[in-house]
Amino acid sequence: ELVLFTVDQPQLWSAEKPALYKVVLESDEECIVETVALRQLAWQSGVFLLNGRKVKFRGVNRHDSDPFTGASITPEQLIADLELMKDHNINAVRTSHYPSSPWAYPIYERMGFYVICEADIETHGNNFRFESPDMKYSPPDQKTLYLNEELIGATMYDSRYKEAILDRVQACVIREQNRYCRVMWSLGNESGYGPNMEAAAKWVKTYDASTPIHYEGAVRIPRQKYLDYSALDIYSRMYPGADFCHWYANSSGNKQPMVLCEYIHAMGNGPGDIEDHWLAFYEHDALCGGFAWEWCDHAVAKQNENGEMIFLYGGDFGEHPREHDGNFCVDGLVAPDRTVKPGLLDYKQVLRPVRARLLKQESAVLALELRNHLEFSATDEFMDVAVLFSRDGEVVAQVQPALESIAAGQAAELRIDLPETLAGAQKGEISVRLVYLRKGEPVPENLAVCGVERREILGFDQFILQSFDYAADISESAAALSVKEGPRYLQCHGKDFVYTFDKVFGQFKQLEKKGQKLLTQRAEWTIWRAPTDNDRNIRLDWEEHGYDRIHANVHSCQHNLAEDGQRLTIEVEEVLAAAGLEPILTLQTTWTVGANGEIRVMTKAKKFPFAPALPRFGLQLSLDEAFAKVSYWGMGPGQSYTDAHQAAFAARFEQTVASQYVDYIKPQEHGSHNGLRCLRVTQADAAKPTLRVNPAQSMSFNISGYSAAQLTAKMHNYELEPEGRTVLVLDYKQNGIGSNSCGPEVAPIYRFEDLYFDFGFSILPE
Repeated sequence: ELVLFTVDQPQLWSAEKPALYKVVLESDEECIVETVALRQLAWQSGVFLLNGRKVKFRGVNRHDSDPFTGASITPEQLIADLELMKDHNINAVRTSHYPSSPWAYPIYERMGFYVICEADIETHGNNFRFESPDMKYSPPDQKTLYLNEELIGATMYDSRYKEAILDRVQACVIREQNRYCRVMWSLGNESGYGPNMEAAAKWVKTYDASTPIHYEGAVRIPRQKYLDYSALDIYSRMYPGADFCHWYANSSGNKQPMVLCEYIHAMGNGPGDIEDHWLAFYEHDALCGGFAWEWCDHAVAKQNENGEMIFLYGGDFGEHPREHDGNFCVDGLVAPDRTVKPGLLDYKQVLRPVRARLLKQESAVLALELRNHLEFSATDEFMDVAVLFSRDGEVVAQVQPALESIAAGQAAELRIDLPETLAGAQKGEISVRLVYLRKGEPVPENLAVCGVERREILGFDQFILQSFDYAADISESAAALSVKEGPRYLQCHGKDFVYTFDKVFGQFKQLEKKGQKLLTQRAEWTIWRAPTDNDRNIRLDWEEHGYDRIHANVHSCQHNLAEDGQRLTIEVEEVLAAAGLEPILTLQTTWTVGANGEIRVMTKAKKFPFAPALPRFGLQLSLDEAFAKVSYWGMGPGQSYTDAHQAAFAARFEQTVASQYVDYIKPQEHGSHNGLRCLRVTQADAAKPTLRVNPAQSMSFNISGYSAAQLTAKMHNYELEPEGRTVLVLDYKQNGIGSNSCGPEVAPIYRFEDLYFDFGFSILPE
């Protein structure tokens, strides 16, 4: 019997406001209590709507996974994951690639998560290998089923699997039909499309027309005239670039909302292309967001012989090489133990609920637009704002202005007075940072250097009002330089320093200050970075061109000491190449040593035009391991790269070298900081010499106890060994991070493909 009743002035459910009602069904012998929600889904004119409002899915793909309990988890483990997601501005989950346990959906509803409910269908493995011997359905043109000469979706054409496929889809839909967190049905994952899946889609549409159906497998290959796609409501894609998203939304023929059921592959150091996608999502109503791949690394915990907990992945259990995917499942935004990785911090910042835009600066007043990107909450319901004004990286004023409440999806102007100390300032970098604070929580005491790693901080926006001036010159000294030249080395003597230059390799062999030798080995140019997981494809090109084994071929090395003894100039012409291979870079480098001990370097580089994008270009200094502290003015507090720097902001930071290490299960490049203004590396003994670096242009640095060579060679983090040195790399640039382990190549704008570039900075032992 169907019972209908009306709820006056209902509270509608959403991820932001997960209002639930309790329903009691009672008879003489039985009482059933259930929670229900009221909400309405619609998809019309190419836009996805919840309760009549356009929504964006700030999502992740989630597996049941734990390093100790495997695929068997408890409600407490799920709740811990969802709380961490909420802390990082995530509002949606795709149950990849099977339904969650029945007890999970009430938790999703109570905590406020939109859910793509996915059926337990995944034929990924045999799609590309086996053609059914009994394919009763024969398409008109067998060739249309082939992609890269491999059969796609054979199981979807084999009639023997029709009932099994339908049964799995029905099991998902029937069980979850009364779960109100569901926003889409998913027919499965990467299984191709054919008559069997077509029949399942039609059944779902007949059974539940109120919920849209998405299935990415139907668009993986070109549409076939003999198949019916009319039951599919959402255009779903995996890993397109942001440019494709713009194209889809701007194409008049595309009438369905588009969701990226997988994007921004988070394997290792990454992903690096989050912001570009979200600029597209916010620009176009047809784009309803995406689900990052994926939430957590999958690895098995084990205690080693030292009692330390380590994580193992494919190949660590004696399997045949064809029976595992190596570390390909170590691809999450959090580690197996739920340690937050830099990629999740970038994701949180991109997903910040409010974004600011600088409108104009009128004398001592800033005009900014604040836009609320949430769909159901006004700003006064969830946040406060702190405004920090800085000069040359140091905070000079901090205020919490009264903020006009901004309705969901709307914008308002915020006018802020510049502090008197900054108004009219003629020199120095001036910046303002708006920090969005979680409502009702205390303001962190050290907000000047706090980023989104703090739960209290929802996100931030920073604007540089007056830029840093890199111009500088070498200062003179009362003491003059003297030079001793041998067959191979130049020795430059100053008041309290001796620098030794190797003419054969065109580099400084040693920097000695106040009697201490600062280098453990010769300085060298480097273009190699320990490949990230997202470099797994391009590294093959890098290695083919010898990027991992370059050395310098010096064609010319000339020097000149100024008559007044204030400057030594060394001119080097050299080529960087691997043995037996074509040149990669030709360099014309000028080293200038001042009488005060400062070394100014300026190099003009020309890249071989047919070589692939460079991993990096920088000067590597192997310092004594006593150099254990670093203070810098640049992008921090965490790592930053050209396309993966969203969680970083410009400020002055004091950190340890050890804290720069990012503990990826498979070692790889990490810990870079771009936007460098100045850098000082110090020793544990403050009385010992320090090393100061002053850029002549925008640049980045990386400092670590591990070399790129060791990070490249080792397959597990627990295999890393101390090297007895501190490795400092001063980079002109690095290639973007991207998400090419499973996604698109690094976007052209982030590739290091410069054919010509100049790079300069100074080094001053003090």
